[in-house]
Amino acid sequence: MGFLLINALKIQPLKQSHWRFAILFLLLFPIIDEILQHFTPTRIPDILDGIADICGGLTGAYLRKYI
Repeated sequence: MGFLLINALKIQPLKQSHWRFAILFLLLFPIIDEILQHFTPTRIPDILDGIADICGGLTGAYLRKYI
C-alpha cells in the first residue's frame, strides 16, 4: 500500500505536507483495520499483524521514493 500511495502522490512533486499525510495514513490505516477486525465475528485482531502492516507500508513507501 505504501508503494502505491507514494506512486499516486508522485504525479506532482511531493511537498513536505504530502509526506506527512502519507506517513499518517500508513500508520493509522492498519490500526483502524485491526480495530474493525475486533468487531467482525470470524476475524481475530492481532497487534503483531498491525505492526507488520505498518512496517510493510513504510518499507513500500521508502522503496518507491528511491526507485
